[in-house]
Amino acid sequence: MIRSLSLIGAGLSIFLAVEARAAEQLLVSSQTVVAISSSVSDFNLSPSSSPLTVESIINNLSKVESKIKTLSARFNQTILIRDAGITQNVAGSLKYERGSLFHIEQKLPEKQTVVSDGNSIWIWRPSRKEALEMDIAYWAKTQPFARGLLDFGHYASMLKNYKIKIIHNSLAPKTKSGYRNIELLLTPKTASEKFSLRLFLNTRDFFPVESDFSQKGVLVRSHFSDIVYNIALSSAEFHFKMPPGTQVFDERNRKAN
Repeated sequence: MIRSLSLIGAGLSIFLAVEARAAEQLLVSSQTVVAISSSVSDFNLSPSSSPLTVESIINNLSKVESKIKTLSARFNQTILIRDAGITQNVAGSLKYERGSLFHIEQKLPEKQTVVSDGNSIWIWRPSRKEALEMDIAYWAKTQPFARGLLDFGHYASMLKNYKIKIIHNSLAPKTKSGYRNIELLLTPKTASEKFSLRLFLNTRDFFPVESDFSQKGVLVRSHFSDIVYNIALSSAEFHFKMPPGTQVFDERNRKAN
């Protein structure tokens, strides 16, 4: 039985940790997105000589996020479980639509599909012919290594809920553009949550394409590439069609507190 999200649960979604209540507030869109594909360069901000502060970073990130309706990208992650001495590589692709809709195709270390329609999430492992269906808010609450996907398009508002330090700020190397590389350290404001998250940004678009997430002896290093914003996506991408012969474990009756 798929009780965890396998390596997707231990990796991809760690881009940022979210509160379960955020998932409960997100609305589901049932319409097909009609949008013009935009490359990363279309979201570039003008270089600024003004001092960088946490407030200015959040404000600039808000500007970029307000333009993002959909997104497609490739991802690569390295997961290190220190106590066990285990290292695992995860890779694949994802499609995202505002409203916690996403479709993930994991290629390594095994094929796996994760689909969210904004209310429920399905995790399908073709090698075992098994699928798990559960409430997305419960999934976000109970899977600390699988919650960050809900933050796509909501990074700026989420950052306000954490302690933030700018631990690196320098001109991007090999360029005269004036853009800067930034490293942020995030820690929870509440004592009940214990983790640290480092985000690596560039002032070109302030989008966190790299991160290091650390919690209880687990380190997850994530990188997104080939990012395309506002690509046209069909609503069918976010509705899981059960393959014949699949054994389904329905856990939708479990709800987040």
